[in-house]
Amino acid sequence: MASRKPGALRSGRRGNLLLMRRNTNLSLFLLVFLLLIFGLNFFGYRYDWYNTFPWYDIPMHVFGGVWLALALVYIFDGRIFILGEGRKLASFSILLSAVLLIGIFWEIFEYSIDVFIFRKYSFSSVPVYILKNSLSDLINDILGACAVLLIALRSYAKNGPKLSQSPISEN
Repeated sequence: MASRKPGALRSGRRGNLLLMRRNTNLSLFLLVFLLLIFGLNFFGYRYDWYNTFPWYDIPMHVFGGVWLALALVYIFDGRIFILGEGRKLASFSILLSAVLLIGIFWEIFEYSIDVFIFRKYSFSSVPVYILKNSLSDLINDILGACAVLLIALRSYAKNGPKLSQSPISEN
């Protein structure tokens, strides 16, 4: 049997950071937070809060960015943070890029609903405020994700193995 460094985890075990582990608390939190976002979004459309309160869209996208970042960290089980010494920026960039890509798809979805369901404007004519709003929404998605990622990186650096060590290595 190969000898292991003290504190190294056996192959196949998950990371040891609370935020990174697949556990029922995080699963439940993600589910409840998603339901909260859907509920707030439903009431926002139902009672026209998006038009009544122009700022209402901002926390919704920040919450969406927070949820996406937490979900991605959960899905990847924290492995994204084990890229090696000096790779925090790479970890950060990969997750932010994923959140940005999903945010872009969400903006296309919102635009499609406005065009095809609510018929606010035609498909070929995009009002300038829509482009500004979409850019603002993407920035808010990124801000929410940045908050989660900064906390996760700080917590991982403090509680998890050093970034230069893989928690599943046999060395």
